Amino acid sequence: AVIADQRWRARRALEQQFPQWVAGPAGLFDQSLIESSLSAAIEAEGEAHIYRDSGDADSALRRAAAVIRADYEVPYLAHAAMEPLCCAVKFTGTAATVWAGVQVNDLARKAAAQALGLADDQVTLMPTYLGGAFGRRLDNDFISVAAALAAKVPGRLLQLQWRREDDMRHDFYRPAAKARLRASLDAQGRIDAWQATSAGQSIVAQVMPRVFGMSAMGPDKTTVEGAFDQPYDIPNLQVAHQAVDLPVPVGFWRSVGHSYTAFFNECFMDELATVAQADPLAFRIAHLQQQPRHLKVLQLAADKADWGGRPLETPDGSRVARGLALHAAFCSSVALVAEGSLGPEGQPRVHRIVLAIDCGQVVNPALVTQQM
Repeated sequence: AVIADQRWRARRALEQQFPQWVAGPAGLFDQSLIESSLSAAIEAEGEAHIYRDSGDADSALRRAAAVIRADYEVPYLAHAAMEPLCCAVKFTGTAATVWAGVQVNDLARKAAAQALGLADDQVTLMPTYLGGAFGRRLDNDFISVAAALAAKVPGRLLQLQWRREDDMRHDFYRPAAKARLRASLDAQGRIDAWQATSAGQSIVAQVMPRVFGMSAMGPDKTTVEGAFDQPYDIPNLQVAHQAVDLPVPVGFWRSVGHSYTAFFNECFMDELATVAQADPLAFRIAHLQQQPRHLKVLQLAADKADWGGRPLETPDGSRVARGLALHAAFCSSVALVAEGSLGPEGQPRVHRIVLAIDCGQVVNPALVTQQM
């Protein structure tokens, strides 16, 4: 770190430093270890924790005439909030004041107190707007760093401002994950059995000791939320997840497991609709007859998008394709239709997204619109 009287001078001085880094315990870690660890976990299906087991998916798949299988994967993702991490600390020698946007005020105070060797009640936190958080500001590493630096200049107000490069490099990421989905169809083209096995790191297992100072208790259901509680009517359904220990810091993220289970589930629904030679909308409707709330949202999005209308073309003559998805999370049900095409050089272009949501009672409609 560099402390200066201007941010520009601090940054210029920092660029002149050439530290020699020493590899730590994860020094040999690379992308190949991510791939091999997640793949091995998927193959070792018997070791995964089963979060839902309705009916008998194993037996149904064994007796099926044909089994459809698809593998999916997602990468690590950084929070990348609009505002890179920042805060300000003033240390007097016997007390400190912290100005910061955080998600848990008491934990931020504690982090500053520990860095300065103070009692918690000797630290005052002045909350500011977050500038975006999405789970990243549950971790208070930047508070600890700022407090440690403020101790070097007692009596002065010190502002810590991470560069975007630092913000991306030192995040607590949304875990990378792999999933293997298998299913079979009955004679009417409906899903008879669905078996999903995924692998990835547990956020709870890292966050509980790191942030709250306590061990995680039991399996982490956030790894498969949106999978074990998916809305479709399937008689034989099994959902399992294998937690993998990798030396990448992970943390809570907006929607957590839903951010990838929605992708896994809805892509696989399209795969199955193709095998059943069914329209993707009609295929989903057939599996929502016991779920009137989700069905209504799906039909509304499809109607507003004119799903059954004539094929669309772009001004340059490219065919416009439509994609459909439905997902339920945190007491809300959302359906959308995306319209896209391939440009002259083969690049994908999104032209329109039509979206419907049932989020229960709305207090401020503008906030719902902004979220969507």
